[in-house]
Amino acid sequence: MDCRQDEFSKTLRSEVMTYFVVHDRSIKGNIWLHTKPLIFLSLMGVSYWGLVFHSSNFGTGFLWCLVMIFAMGGIGFGFAHDSCHGAFSRSRFWNRVTGCGYDLMGASSYVWRWKHNVLHHGSPNHLAHDPDVQTAPFLRISPDQPLRPFNRYQQFYFPLLYFLILFRWQLWQDFATYFKGELLGKKFIRPSGIDFMVFWGGKFIVFFFTFVFPSFFVPFSHVLLAYFFVMGGLGVFLGILIQIAHCTEGASFESQAVDGILSQKEQVHQTSNFCPRNWFLTWYTGGLNYQIEHHLFPGIASVHYPKLSGIVRQNCEKFGVRYQIHETAIGALSAHVNHLKTMGMK
Repeated sequence: MDCRQDEFSKTLRSEVMTYFVVHDRSIKGNIWLHTKPLIFLSLMGVSYWGLVFHSSNFGTGFLWCLVMIFAMGGIGFGFAHDSCHGAFSRSRFWNRVTGCGYDLMGASSYVWRWKHNVLHHGSPNHLAHDPDVQTAPFLRISPDQPLRPFNRYQQFYFPLLYFLILFRWQLWQDFATYFKGELLGKKFIRPSGIDFMVFWGGKFIVFFFTFVFPSFFVPFSHVLLAYFFVMGGLGVFLGILIQIAHCTEGASFESQAVDGILSQKEQVHQTSNFCPRNWFLTWYTGGLNYQIEHHLFPGIASVHYPKLSGIVRQNCEKFGVRYQIHETAIGALSAHVNHLKTMGMK
């Protein structure tokens, strides 16, 4: 790390910590974050009840599915993400409990912490070490990846791939990681004790309440239809939310065999912010539209990102660090689609 990078990191961290001292605030969550589990878990329960017992026609079932997608998105983005970073609360116990929101969605919170906290945050946009950019050969997102004939159409078919994300996560990836004992070539320590029970208990509960229990009340074909619609719709939303923050015009990608944590300057270059003035999106997605601030300070709760963004942006300008931001959702999505189109042509 050169001296200027080191100075940027030290100055930025000092000013951010000073902000919390001056305003006498904890870096962890507050009431705006702590009420989310109640809100979204309640919505999930209500929508499940509606799907099983009050879906007499396609239109009603469709509306309940939309509520379920909204609720599950709020669980995954709104608070479980903060929790698995240890930012939801000062209490390790409550971080673990609320982090189990991922297990209620059918995806292991234990595996997620390894995949996201260690690999993704350690090497964002690294083609060999970041699982979030393991899209080849179906999507070419970097000039360092081979160009295949079908990539020229990737700006059209990418939603289909995102539709499949959660099916792959739920039905294959967690189990493959567990039984192989490795993740992207790195040793994976299998869960034990409470983590073991949460891993397998979560899988059993989700399987039972997704496929077995509702089949006593509605035709199994309807159960499958609701499952594919909810998980597919949520997968599209998840895929777009992740990719417009990382795989977009102007983002940097790393392909060299470099291990270890990237510098804060490199973290900024690998990420992009979007819709900073949309308070609802900020609340609902747990501040993932402030992706730069999240990658710089993943242990700080997302409710603080809007305030921290001013500090980060000023220091980026001071030290000549590119701070990429898309003001609108349409602009961010367009930048992602344009990036896919460019990468599919050359």
